[in-house]
Amino acid sequence: MNSRERVLTTFKRTGLPDRVPVQFDLCRSLLDAFGEKYDIPVHYSTSYFEDLTYRISANELRTAMGSDCVIVGGGLPSGYSHPIPQEGQIINEFGLRMEEGPLYMQTLEAPLRNASSVQDVRSHPFPDPYAEGRFEDARMDTEKYKEDYAIIGDVEWGLFEMSWSLVGMEKFMFDMSMGEDYATHAFENMNEREISNVAFEMSLINSITPEMLKQASLDFVGKFEGESRMMIESDSFIKNVVKKTLKSQDADAVLDDIEKKKQEQPFIWSKNINIGILAGYVEGEHPQTIAMILAHMPSEISSEILMSLPDDQKGDISMRIAGLGQISEDVVRDIDEALKHELSGAVGLGGKAGGLQVLVDIINGVDKTTEDMVMEFVEEDNPEMANDIRNLMFVFEDLTGIDDNAMREILKNVESRQLTCALKTATDEMKEKIYSNLSKRAGEMLKDDLDVMGPVRLVEVEEAQQAVVRVAKDLEDDGAITLGKGKDDVLV
Repeated sequence: MNSRERVLTTFKRTGLPDRVPVQFDLCRSLLDAFGEKYDIPVHYSTSYFEDLTYRISANELRTAMGSDCVIVGGGLPSGYSHPIPQEGQIINEFGLRMEEGPLYMQTLEAPLRNASSVQDVRSHPFPDPYAEGRFEDARMDTEKYKEDYAIIGDVEWGLFEMSWSLVGMEKFMFDMSMGEDYATHAFENMNEREISNVAFEMSLINSITPEMLKQASLDFVGKFEGESRMMIESDSFIKNVVKKTLKSQDADAVLDDIEKKKQEQPFIWSKNINIGILAGYVEGEHPQTIAMILAHMPSEISSEILMSLPDDQKGDISMRIAGLGQISEDVVRDIDEALKHELSGAVGLGGKAGGLQVLVDIINGVDKTTEDMVMEFVEEDNPEMANDIRNLMFVFEDLTGIDDNAMREILKNVESRQLTCALKTATDEMKEKIYSNLSKRAGEMLKDDLDVMGPVRLVEVEEAQQAVVRVAKDLEDDGAITLGKGKDDVLV
């Protein structure tokens, strides 16, 4: 089995390769060192947007060292070299002034940072993708290695990365939020996933400060310098841009997805806040306030914060969460506004209850040490509540108690590597439950994957098991399956 056959067998899952396929990149110093060690001259192909990964270089050396893949991509045109404004810097074909960092090229100057119209963008001298010689190295490597190695085409830049690199991320988001024509032109060149992601971020922008205006456009500041801030009707703006860009049915799907993301749960913006900063702010509050905050944040964020709190607070705060009960929408809005003001977050949504289920969702996301600490505290303070919590908690091994149809639905939505990792410490009963709901071939492949999997950190196994449980919970929330709340609650 040669390298090409090995990679194709793995990707197509048509059998078992004789070994795991390998592909790797090396920095320049290692390429030079190994080239000298093996007496193999290293050929460097400069990418049209070089990031120092040298993915399309040194294929002759990497294949000799055991790589099963040859990476090819666009390089510089014949006779062209990057201008060098000073040592260690280049100006690439797109006009970006860049400097060599320890791992990647760092952008020093974005050529379209002062662009103020679509015409400014269109008139920028973009490089010709079909310039003579751009793919000559790729052609030669493909011809040389195509029979024996897997050929992978490397794309250095997607449209989104290119856009924010050319103008700067903040200006990119600002410009997208300021002009429907400008945004529509950009959206026309994106796929639906990119449109959905960018539009959702734009929908969270409700105000732009003078400082942001100054950084984005000095001319714009000149017009608005007397204003304290500029308000944006983001919902109507996004709706207009998306509908101008996509067909009616596709536009409705994207807009529905954006709305769903915004309304999934209150305080969704907390996912974009550094956990350390958020936890540091929360820790200084009264325990009851901490409990209210954690009860209304996404459970995965609350889990992280709970783990970061001092050990002597974890049990007390958990008890307070369990005893919160329903919180009025007005109170939730006040909490949300206060957090938004302190952390410069986005507007959250209200209406979530506290109580045992909220605490259980949080506990399901913490590590085993924190879980044991919380449950020990609750057990000592209120044994009946501790028992109720255990009955509500749904853990990975509880999946043995669900019906086969539900299990098959879960397996459709779980990544194969994640499932393999989750089974690393699973009981024989759990493994048999999984195997019995896969096809014979899929079950055998999963067993083989589990057999060849090397040592895995326990925390990674626990995270994989929690991920499978989250898939099950999500499917239950969508009404696709029904889960019992434990092994003794199987539907019959």
